Amino acid sequence: MNTFSPRVGLTVLFALALGPSAGQENGLPNGTCFEDAIKEELRKNLTNMEGESVPVTFLLAGWSSAQVTSSVIEILISEILGYVIALEPRVPASSLDSVYSMLGCATWWNSTSRGCETRKAKHHMMIDSWYRSFSHVINSLAEIYMEEMPINAGDMGYPGETGGYLPAAAVNEARNASGLALEYYANWDASWFTPSQYFTNVATVNTSDLMKCSDSLLTDNSSAYHYFAKSGDAGGVDITTDGEGVKTYKYVCQDGYFWLSSACRSDLTKCVPFITGGGGWDVLTTTQQAAAYNMPLALGVAATWSKFLEVPKKYKTMFYWWTPDSAFLEMQPSKLVLPPFNAYAWSQSDYTSAASAIPVAKIATKDLQAMAPDIMKLLEASLFDLEAVDSMMLNMKSNSVTREQAACDWLKGNTDRWNSWIPKATKCNPGFGLYDDATDTFTAERATATTCRACLPGMFSKAFMDDDGSTYICEACPAGQQQLGAGAMDCDACPAGTAKADQSTEECAPCAAGEYQDEKGALQCKMCPPGTTTMILGMKSISGCGCQAGSIDVSDLNSPDRLAANCIDCSEGLTCPMMSTVPALLAGSSPNGAAFTPVVKSGWNPCWARV
Repeated sequence: MNTFSPRVGLTVLFALALGPSAGQENGLPNGTCFEDAIKEELRKNLTNMEGESVPVTFLLAGWSSAQVTSSVIEILISEILGYVIALEPRVPASSLDSVYSMLGCATWWNSTSRGCETRKAKHHMMIDSWYRSFSHVINSLAEIYMEEMPINAGDMGYPGETGGYLPAAAVNEARNASGLALEYYANWDASWFTPSQYFTNVATVNTSDLMKCSDSLLTDNSSAYHYFAKSGDAGGVDITTDGEGVKTYKYVCQDGYFWLSSACRSDLTKCVPFITGGGGWDVLTTTQQAAAYNMPLALGVAATWSKFLEVPKKYKTMFYWWTPDSAFLEMQPSKLVLPPFNAYAWSQSDYTSAASAIPVAKIATKDLQAMAPDIMKLLEASLFDLEAVDSMMLNMKSNSVTREQAACDWLKGNTDRWNSWIPKATKCNPGFGLYDDATDTFTAERATATTCRACLPGMFSKAFMDDDGSTYICEACPAGQQQLGAGAMDCDACPAGTAKADQSTEECAPCAAGEYQDEKGALQCKMCPPGTTTMILGMKSISGCGCQAGSIDVSDLNSPDRLAANCIDCSEGLTCPMMSTVPALLAGSSPNGAAFTPVVKSGWNPCWARV
């Protein structure tokens, strides 16, 4: 579909004043936002799954809403939670880049070759990502990478929206002069209203600011066809037929620069200029809506990106845009309210309802939850609104402050709000437990706990409730059980061939020589019958108990009733090593090897050297 925002498009078509890159000053005059910020030398790194110590690394987008909201999160993670942070110096060209980045693709920024053959995630999060606009790509990636896919760490609290926007100057003038609410599409019906009186006359717009229709998407055959199919407006579309009867469609621009809707085509003074960019963003939706609601619009395409940013400020026009963004904030624009989004209609190329809102979220690498659950809790709890984001963007733009300073100003004025985002240090997640940094040990009492840490191997995470609510503690696995992994919620029974007598050891120990254990969850191993032993440690069955050296097993090894070896002393003419059996003697070899094969001594006659 032709509705577009550079945040979800494949190319960044604009440049905004970015905050400092990684390695530069952090954009705050005093180095920190809060006087009681955790000192830099006391901040900690993450420990990744390879055991490496790494900073919390942000992927920072170039658009202004991401700049300020990311700065808020950066300040809270570094100054309040006490982590070392870093910024990826490369700016993502679109929100889709953030998905490839969190997957760890080597060249995540390269849309033609992402380098996902070898993956190692270096970035941990991106704030204000519009990645869910690429659902078809995300679904395909999920089928390939499954468990490695980045996770949604919570919505931002506001959606991304696109459409036609109106400057406050025109909206206020119409309301004050006639009580007309220009924000509502029904008040644009040219049969009843004359909205053009509140906007710049189309004839006075300098066409040097515009792209010729012949160079824009107004010549797009598909868009013009779907416009004509929906509206039946033959006057707005030029239809040609070639020698084979194939029809070609393009929009009609009488002056070469503006397409005029039927509502004002016969009288240019009644038209309201509508400016779009990018070669023709939203051409089809805008023209269909103009026809459906009898809106008197003159649609023109700005010649360049800079002209697109300039023309709506130079003249009073309606214009295509998306929010949140800072480009036109000082104009206090209002979005034109259309009938609610109709998914079925849009699937049928009917775009006369509003475009669907675009989910905007925080995206994080899959292993961030395990490395820093407090950061994940902060991300999930943090919610902004458009008023907050607009105020930070406007501060950044109007007062020429850094993104960090704009975020800091907002944080200082909204303490109660962000305080609710900060997780309690002793509110542990499953897999973690209360920890006392002073003694460097796990604790079962919240009063002595200072933080939460992942339970170590040999421990499990147990739910715990006190007057402050629920949390988790780490306890040692009981006798007869073990846990070899970290962050576990339970313990496993000792496997057969092992035992564990108490909580003092992490792992179950294999049964010693002369012992076996044929049951799981044992506290101790069983002794082999008298006169027998085992060839290896960790024997799982009594059948593994064989005769000691100097004796030989005379039992029927193939009998279903056999439980253990029947050992007798070797005859005088035999050499019987450990695990000797009659079948091995007769065969001259043992399944256990030559060292365990009984043999007739030299000089002795096998005929009488019998047991």
